[in-house]
Amino acid sequence: QAKFSYKFEPVDFSVFLIELVGKHQEKAGQREIHIESNIQTNGKIISVDKERMDIAISNILDNAIDYSPLGSKVNLVAQVTPTGVNIAISDKGIGIADTEQARLFTKFYRAENAKRTRTTGTGLGLYLAKHIIEAHGGSISYASKEGEGTTFTINLTDSPKVDQGKPQRAF
Repeated sequence: QAKFSYKFEPVDFSVFLIELVGKHQEKAGQREIHIESNIQTNGKIISVDKERMDIAISNILDNAIDYSPLGSKVNLVAQVTPTGVNIAISDKGIGIADTEQARLFTKFYRAENAKRTRTTGTGLGLYLAKHIIEAHGGSISYASKEGEGTTFTINLTDSPKVDQGKPQRAF
């Protein structure tokens, strides 16, 4: 298995999220989707590998945009918690069938309704997101109902639980 080192650095999480949302505005605009962000993490510093965390959160935000109806809204809410930050990304899209939720974070897995809605995709986005977030000592969870939408919730801690001196297992 491949190994690589995470490059943790202190990051102002408000600035990080505002920039991340900004990078997705054009794509959202093409589908007439409004990204509504409520970022209440002003001045909160979290130690993350910016590049990898961008990949993780972008995968979730991209899915919210891709699987939402044209002209709808995607919400990103971020707030400080006693141990770090909490980010929730919600959509009113296709949702995930109950029968498929257990496989959601599996490598190369794509739900049937996702394949019908958008024929391209590798099935790696959520798999990578989960592993990157967990490598940061965080967690990811979701709530979804088919036909009604999905909310992904990411919890990150102030201090990652990884040994920063050693290469981490890559998936």
